Amino acid sequence: MTVFVDDLIFSLQTVGGISVYWTAFLNKLSNSNCDAVLLRQKKNKCILANELKWQKKNKSEIFLPIQLARILPLLSRLPAKSIYHSSYFRISLQANVCNIVTLHDLAGELGMIKGWRRKLKVMLQAVALKKADGIICVSETTRNSLLQYYPNINPLKTTVIYHGCSDKFFPIANKIATSKQIVFIGGRNEYKNFDTCLAVLAALPDYTLLIIGGGTLSPSEILTIESKIANRYTYTSNVATPLLNQIYNQAHCLFYPTYYEGFGMPVVEAMKAGCVVVSCATKAIVEVAADAAILIDKPKDVTAFVAAILSLENQTLKNTLIHKGLLQAQKYNWDTHCAHTIAFYKQAYMQKFGSLT
Repeated sequence: MTVFVDDLIFSLQTVGGISVYWTAFLNKLSNSNCDAVLLRQKKNKCILANELKWQKKNKSEIFLPIQLARILPLLSRLPAKSIYHSSYFRISLQANVCNIVTLHDLAGELGMIKGWRRKLKVMLQAVALKKADGIICVSETTRNSLLQYYPNINPLKTTVIYHGCSDKFFPIANKIATSKQIVFIGGRNEYKNFDTCLAVLAALPDYTLLIIGGGTLSPSEILTIESKIANRYTYTSNVATPLLNQIYNQAHCLFYPTYYEGFGMPVVEAMKAGCVVVSCATKAIVEVAADAAILIDKPKDVTAFVAAILSLENQTLKNTLIHKGLLQAQKYNWDTHCAHTIAFYKQAYMQKFGSLT
């Protein structure tokens, strides 16, 4: 049983949740006993490339411009009875290949994104899910949504495997966490609810905002932010993991007011670093964070968010949530993730081919 994986996502993202996941998984897969081959694109733009420590076999793909590679099936011919697990919704059309797909969310189907991005994502996702012999869902919430929106999919082809979290996130000893800096990380468009973040900060004049990632601030965004919280914000495009750990350690909290998530990796990162999370009570965040975060039912409830952030000035409450977060974050590690993924490979392979030989 040979597993073929690709690095397609590294040509699509400079950095992002999927590339973080795929880098960590590949590093663990590389150190496993699994017979695996990495299919390489000619170029990639991901800043995580230097964190990829692939030690197994490599194979160059048939070169295509990335605009074509992302929408076409895999063109490279694979050996019979192989497994193919793409980093981003690509499948092999070979009948003698077992396709594995990781489903991160159903933001397109749920209308959380709009326009051409939604159309492209839904199209690629629908084709991949229909062809998949095994589907890895990143949470029970995502699996339930999958079976609701794609009722023809056999539930026996699906499994839930939670993401892990890097050991590079940890509480720094003797840290001085008196900062009144609030961290917002990731995309700012549509369901990420950034407008509510600004409204909350506007009501907290003693606090500052650190915006991380999500693409460069546009001129219109800068004007909006300046009108709400002038001189009380900082933006940084990409942050290396050690620095991000330090930021989490020093922050008052991670503010993550998203309407919807399939998993919510920054929530786990923050908890593992000893940073309190204030977020919306969306189903996946409730599932992942449990009672280790302050979760607000209504995503536009500025008053409730403000009260939640101010409540963390009570050090006893804050310490309680930090402790709960550290315990909850222990559930998410990449060794377990990789072991469960390899076990699922074998299960899907057996279902398709009848044996592991």
